[in-house]
Amino acid sequence: MKRGMFIKHLLILLFGAMALTGYAQTAKDSIWLNRPVPHKYKFWDNLFLSGSIGLNYSMSEYVRQEKFFSMLRPQIDLCMGKYMNKSIALRAGLFAMSQEASIPKDVQELVKGIENCEPYNFCMIGAKIDLMYNLNRIFKPYRYDEPFSVWVVGGLDGFCTLGFQSKVKKWEDYYPINDKSKWLTGRHLGLELQVRGGDHYSMAISGMWHNTSGSYNGQPRSGGGGRNFMTFNIGFVYRFTNSKGEIGFHNCKKHENHYFDQMNRRIDKYHQKLGDASPNLCDTILIFPTRYSYLTPKQHDKLDRLIGRMEKEPELFVQIDVYSDGDETQVYNQFRAENRCESIHKYIKKQNADLLQRISFIQHEEASSIPPEFEWTRAGIIHIMKRQEQ
Repeated sequence: MKRGMFIKHLLILLFGAMALTGYAQTAKDSIWLNRPVPHKYKFWDNLFLSGSIGLNYSMSEYVRQEKFFSMLRPQIDLCMGKYMNKSIALRAGLFAMSQEASIPKDVQELVKGIENCEPYNFCMIGAKIDLMYNLNRIFKPYRYDEPFSVWVVGGLDGFCTLGFQSKVKKWEDYYPINDKSKWLTGRHLGLELQVRGGDHYSMAISGMWHNTSGSYNGQPRSGGGGRNFMTFNIGFVYRFTNSKGEIGFHNCKKHENHYFDQMNRRIDKYHQKLGDASPNLCDTILIFPTRYSYLTPKQHDKLDRLIGRMEKEPELFVQIDVYSDGDETQVYNQFRAENRCESIHKYIKKQNADLLQRISFIQHEEASSIPPEFEWTRAGIIHIMKRQEQ
C-alpha cells in the first residue's frame, strides 16, 4: 500500500508540474504573441530595376573649346538595386556609352585638310555600384506613395575604353593618341529625381559628375591625374513586389514596433474599396492583423467616430462582437478573443470611460463569418442599437 500510495503521489506531483509548466509556457507564449508582428527581412525584399538613356559630355580642356551640342554623345544604363531601409538603397549595374574627344585647336589648324585632324569618337563599357540616400527623409517621414523623391547618388565604376576611330592612328607625328583598349576605374556623384507613376513605376531624371583614374580618352595629360565627364539621363525605376506582397518598404527590425506603417495602407485600400459600396459596413468592422490583438491607428479612428456618435446621441447602445481567428488551439482562440476585447475596451475607456456603461462585449472563440483578406481578420463587429431595440 505504501508503495502504491507513493506512486500515486508521485504521479500527482508529476502531472501537477506538467500542468504548471504548460501554464507558464502558455503565459509566456501569450506575452510573445502580443508583441508587434516580427517581419524577418529577406534578401529578395524591396528589389528594384532601373534603366536609363541619356547623353554624356567630356569636360577635357579641348572639348570645351568646341561647340557644346556637337560634343554630346549617347549612353545607356541598366541597374538592379535594393532598398536597405527607408532612406538608403544600393544598386549595381552595367553601362555603355560613346564619347567625343577633341585635340588642341592649334594642332587642328596646323594639319587642316591633310590628316583629318579633328574631334574623334570612342566607346566605353563598364560596371558600377551606387550608394543612394533619399533626401526626402530629412524633411518628412516615409510614405510609400510620395509623389517624388530626390536621391543623392555616389559610387564607383570600372570600365574599358575601346573602338577609337581609326583616323587617330595617323596623328602620331602631330598629336599621338593612345588608342589601345584599357581598363580604368572611376568615381561619380550626383542627384536623381524620381517621380512616381504608380505602385510599381517611377520616372527617373539624373545628372552625374564622373572622375576617372587616368587619361581615358587616350591623350597625354600634363601632371598626370584623372579626367572628368558629365552624364545626363532619363529613365525608369520598377519596384518588385516583396515577400509580403507589397511594394512599399517594410521595416527590418527583428520586432517591428512600427510595422503598422505598411498595414495601415492596406486598411486604407480596404476602406476605399468597401466604402464606395457600403460605407456603413466599413464603419462597423474592426480589422486585426491575423493572430495579433493590436488596434492600428486606423482602427482607433473608427472607434473615435463611434465614441463621437455615442456622445452626441445618448440613446444609442452598442454591442461589439469580438472574434478569434479560429485556426489556433482552443486556448489561443480564447486568448485571442480576450486580448482583442481588452484592446478595444482599454481604448474606449481612455477616451471616455462613461460610454462603457452603454457598450457590451461578446467574445467568440470562433472566427467571424467574414473571411480574412491578406493577413487581416475582420474580428470586431460593431452593432449600434437604440434603446428600444435592446
